Amino acid sequence: MFLQSAKSDTALYQMLERDRFDFMLTYPSSANYAIETNLLSSQYSLIKIEGLAPFLKAGVACSNSAWGRQVIKDVNIALKQIKNSNSYFEALSSWSKHSHDHQLFRRFYYSDFIKNTSEKPKT
Repeated sequence: MFLQSAKSDTALYQMLERDRFDFMLTYPSSANYAIETNLLSSQYSLIKIEGLAPFLKAGVACSNSAWGRQVIKDVNIALKQIKNSNSYFEALSSWSKHSHDHQLFRRFYYSDFIKNTSEKPKT
């Protein structure tokens, strides 16, 4: 086995296209982006790795300084304002729209991120 790293996913997708290696482990959203923007041809298949959670929560990190604390505060305020909007959901899910797990992501988003609120996205 050979481990190849690069400074960007773009370089890795180009190497895969040129048969420099046979497979690549990456996030589904990254692979979907590569296919939809023609970085990667559609000859490749996405194969789910069993035993992994289908989606992961992400966070924002900043330095522990006055500036960093203000950035986190601003991000939290912005998320509270937009997290229930349909446009925010569409932006988050734009690279999974044609994926078999788009509906699964929708359920994850509303049950884990929105925290079981009955409020529907605002249009």
